[in-house]
Amino acid sequence: MSSGVETEANDDQDTVPEHLHCVTCFGGPWGRIEQCTNGHLLCAHAGVEPPSCVSKLRAQALVDREHPKCPTCRTELVDTPSRALTAEQTIAALPVICCHCKNSMQRGSLIDHQGVCPRAPVVCAAKDDGGCGWEGPRANQVEHEKTCVYVVVLAKIGPLRANFEGQILGLKASNATFVGQIQELQASKETSEGQILELKASHTKLEEEHKKLEQQHDKLQRDMLLRAATLGDVRTLSQVGGAEASGSPPLTPRSLHVHMTTKAAKRARLTLPPGFAYEDVAKPTQPSPARPRARE
Repeated sequence: MSSGVETEANDDQDTVPEHLHCVTCFGGPWGRIEQCTNGHLLCAHAGVEPPSCVSKLRAQALVDREHPKCPTCRTELVDTPSRALTAEQTIAALPVICCHCKNSMQRGSLIDHQGVCPRAPVVCAAKDDGGCGWEGPRANQVEHEKTCVYVVVLAKIGPLRANFEGQILGLKASNATFVGQIQELQASKETSEGQILELKASHTKLEEEHKKLEQQHDKLQRDMLLRAATLGDVRTLSQVGGAEASGSPPLTPRSLHVHMTTKAAKRARLTLPPGFAYEDVAKPTQPSPARPRARE
């Protein structure tokens, strides 16, 4: 048999005709039955352990990376299963005997019967959580659990445990939310740090450009002062050097020496050629005419 249903030994094979057997497990199917395109039957029950034969064939086909095939005729199983309703109804109407209470019934109702059969073996409700090792027929389960210490303790701590588990789930959800917020803040921080680095780089670049412009301005001012001084352009000297302030007297050749010394030369850092003094800038010296030699 392909399912976990318990019946009398060999009763399953005796009541189900051979032509209705599964071509994979060679047993009488339980519940849902599917068929290939040639009519071969396959167990396809759901919700009963172990997995059905169809489920095993399709799972193995996924592992082998090929299409599932019928074990008998080797034809490929279609993606949309073909259900064998006639075979299901025929098998469900066959007689079967419960292995616990020995009652006879139709095969289709055996699974539901074994879920309530009074002679079916069961375990204490506190076996997994409490550790009770009692096992017996279902008819005695109620009487046992009335006096079982494990069941009494579980009944007391059960609500507390459920409450704690609910709080734990709530804390996990809050923690997940906080983790998400922290990740968002970290991402924002990284973005802000990147923007700060870009701004710093832009600021450094602007400072360098400003410094270059200042150097170019100073060089241009020195060149203009030197050219004006060379040419004796008093107006240009006063404009570039900043001597013509509001209320200040106009420059004269005599005051040019003082102006160049105190303001223009200091601000423009004018360096004159050797032998070229500020007096020469203010008033270029004229070569004295040669004196005629006295006649003897």
